[in-house]
Amino acid sequence: MLTNGRTQVQRHMETLGDVVQLLLPGCSHVRRIFQARVPIIKYHQGLTGVEWDLSMTNMSAVYMSELLYILGELDWRVRPLVFAVRSWAREIGLTNPTPGRWITNFSLTLLVLFYLQQHSKFSPVLPTLSRMISLAGPGDHRVTSDGVNCTFIRDVSQLCQHMTSSVRKLPNTNSLETLFIGFFEFYSSFDFSTCAISLISGVSVPKPDHSPLYIVNPLERGLNVSKNVSHDETERLRIEFRNTAWMLESVALTPEKSPLMASQKKADEAWGLTALFEAPNIASKARNIFYIPTRSVSPSRIVDVSDLFQQNTGVSDKSAPVSEVPVDSIRSSKQQSEMQDGIKPGTKVIKVSNRLHRR
Repeated sequence: MLTNGRTQVQRHMETLGDVVQLLLPGCSHVRRIFQARVPIIKYHQGLTGVEWDLSMTNMSAVYMSELLYILGELDWRVRPLVFAVRSWAREIGLTNPTPGRWITNFSLTLLVLFYLQQHSKFSPVLPTLSRMISLAGPGDHRVTSDGVNCTFIRDVSQLCQHMTSSVRKLPNTNSLETLFIGFFEFYSSFDFSTCAISLISGVSVPKPDHSPLYIVNPLERGLNVSKNVSHDETERLRIEFRNTAWMLESVALTPEKSPLMASQKKADEAWGLTALFEAPNIASKARNIFYIPTRSVSPSRIVDVSDLFQQNTGVSDKSAPVSEVPVDSIRSSKQQSEMQDGIKPGTKVIKVSNRLHRR
């Protein structure tokens, strides 16, 4: 019976995909993904520039969107922080519009929400889902046709009052930039190998299986929303968290310490969080936390003649006087050596007294 119902949904989705592809203006790159747990149609809307996912008979996804909306309404910093993290992931190539083994924007959003549920010296920015369920009233009861319980409080003002009245610590008034930096610091030390992320309790829980990355679906608790993410992509995600945390710490992006934000020597110079979203900065700075930059070498590097032509491997005594060597004799000797080895002479050697300039 379930198979017949799924087959019927797929047939309806196939017809709907044809309508989107042939009749709707601005729709392109229509992809039918019917073998997924929830069959969807993905397409790009050229008039709005938005990627769309279209599904049928999936009310749990509707209630999930409702949950994300409510959490975004609780604090003005939630949506900008989610946007910043997703933009960061897109710029460094962690996410991809094509379905595959990489992390999705939805999983990244849940990572941000889980981080905002954490306790520190301040109260958490967001409540746990279990608390939202405990505050639900009779009008908040929702159960899908396939038995998924999607009950949680939906009155934003009432939820805000409960959060304010039950605060036992100082309220979290950190700036958006501070929260952004804290996000990478938090996940740079998170144990993805043994711990799963749960917005229900707001704390990490042991993994129920060996998936490289495990993020518990807040509504369908037996599902892992990041099941598609491979081990390599999980390892890359962990490294990028550490890289970015190191980069933010090294350039000291806080307003009190950042030389870029304090001086702003160049009007077109990226500073603050904008420095993260420049590709050259990401390529040159966002390296492994143990990365040591290679020392740059001057094009007019100076070496001793004795170091070039001495027979032994020891270091020459730079304090001893070095006699001048004629340029012609050096060039002739080098050319003879190169011709014996079958190498065409072409090395330029200029000005020799007691040192050589090579270029």
